[in-house]
Amino acid sequence: MNDLLLHSSQCDSAHCQYPNCRQMKGLFYHAKRCRTRIFGGCVICKKVWYLIQLHARACNKSECNVPRCSDVKEHRRRLQQQSNSQQRAGSSDGNDVEVANNAG
Repeated sequence: MNDLLLHSSQCDSAHCQYPNCRQMKGLFYHAKRCRTRIFGGCVICKKVWYLIQLHARACNKSECNVPRCSDVKEHRRRLQQQSNSQQRAGSSDGNDVEVANNAG
């Protein structure tokens, strides 16, 4: 599926013979123009996002042609940073209590 995603995101041919390329391009086209996605109710858009998220987890290219791949990677990076900050804040709070208990 990842090969198809990569191929169709770069393919400019209207009559491409790559298996399912036209269908994937149709999904991209739909996701770009769908108004229902705004409210999270479009099953097609959810499938497209799922495929892009799967791709983005494995993608290590800094400049990827898959639509929204870089956005998904950036979002995941921010979430990871927030999680790391929360873990550091939580561990420093625990250390303060432990230091106070040892001092007392």
